[in-house]
Amino acid sequence: MKKGIFVIVFVLLTGVAFGQQKSAKDLGLLKQFMTGSFDNAEQAGSDSSFSLLKMQVRHVWAKRKDGYWLYAEQANPADLNKPVFQHMFHIYVQDDSTLICQEFEFKEPSLY
Repeated sequence: MKKGIFVIVFVLLTGVAFGQQKSAKDLGLLKQFMTGSFDNAEQAGSDSSFSLLKMQVRHVWAKRKDGYWLYAEQANPADLNKPVFQHMFHIYVQDDSTLICQEFEFKEPSLY
């Protein structure tokens, strides 16, 4: 599932960002695409080598002025209180042609 998420982010970044002037509006659109609730139910239902996972991505630290910070958490639906994946994403406009998405891992994710 991690690989799938990064592919989605890459597609979104290139789709929003390719060959155009970048602005706060583009960044807001990218944030909208990246936030929400997601799952791989279709994939898990058609391929037994994949287990069902749910992912929540939320905007945090709304008062910051350096782009958007997103908290992402993946978990098995049977035990949503024990995530298997926790990351922070920082998305921002670097210059007039580039949107950046940085990914950060927690040193001790079980604390969060």
